Amino acid sequence: MRASNLGEPSWFRYEFSPRLPSMRRYLAGAVALTAAAALLASTPAIAGGPTDPNGGEVGLGMAGGLKYISETHNVGDGGTHTPPYDATDIACGPHTNSPWHVVSGGAAVKAPAQQTLLAVMRPMDLDPAFESPDNAAPDDWWESVVKSVVGHKLTGYAICSKKPSHYVLHTTPTSASSNRTDTVSCAAGDAVVGGGAFIATTDSFVNSSYPIAGGWRIRVRDTVGGAGGMQAYAVCRPNGQIDSRLVAVEHKNVAPGTAASATALCGASRHVSGGGGRLTGRIGQAWLSASRPIDGSDADSVPDDGWRVTGYNSSGSSKSLRAIAVCVTSG
Repeated sequence: MRASNLGEPSWFRYEFSPRLPSMRRYLAGAVALTAAAALLASTPAIAGGPTDPNGGEVGLGMAGGLKYISETHNVGDGGTHTPPYDATDIACGPHTNSPWHVVSGGAAVKAPAQQTLLAVMRPMDLDPAFESPDNAAPDDWWESVVKSVVGHKLTGYAICSKKPSHYVLHTTPTSASSNRTDTVSCAAGDAVVGGGAFIATTDSFVNSSYPIAGGWRIRVRDTVGGAGGMQAYAVCRPNGQIDSRLVAVEHKNVAPGTAASATALCGASRHVSGGGGRLTGRIGQAWLSASRPIDGSDADSVPDDGWRVTGYNSSGSSKSLRAIAVCVTSG
């Protein structure tokens, strides 16, 4: 596996610095799957995206040096995707000389898990026309794309830091199977603080996206048989600059034809910087319908206390769901 280090916002030692492809290029309009396969297999890296097309960010507070932001609108009202797809695109701060850099994010919809799937959760870069000074690091905003029920409330989340991170992207090779997996690793000496997944084709979905020691792992169902555009992301920080810990909740049973949620809590002295969930069993039989930071039972209302995921099991046999949080003393 060869990953590309997309750089750090405060210094430059780029090994390879493409602009990341935008999901809205792929999901605008329904197309035949055979045509989508040919198109997406050859689509090059293109501009990172506009300057936060949705707007409406709401600050949820700060904890441990991390800033937590949300954005809410009804599915179908975002204006950047063809319903029933929609997205939240959350900027960390102003687009000129911003001190903030995105670490992670997520999304949830107030709709049945059976009808809601996650397709994209990833860090994004602003185009040169919007970012000043411009760099190629995807540190400016967080994109979450869902397929759900038009009219139901979609809430996206972003977690941001003033400390620079290393952004690592791995573009997954095409495969012979619709059930695809990938792992992206931080550089030696770095710890993972966030990460995400991208699968391009219509009706494809994320089965699992979660942190592991020194990287991020994803499992996706690809509706064009392994030819769709797919990427894994890791957001990393030097070990000497971060005191991080992975916290996982015990496996939770997901009965056939039902949904279940699992929550990993960081504890009183730590704050969540990222997280995700893993479903067991065949990839094409279950999916994540929500993945997001949450507030716990402490005195404030900042969602810095843990990570919650919801998964749906469409098969006839039970599966297990695990939530995994990245918890830091200071972000």
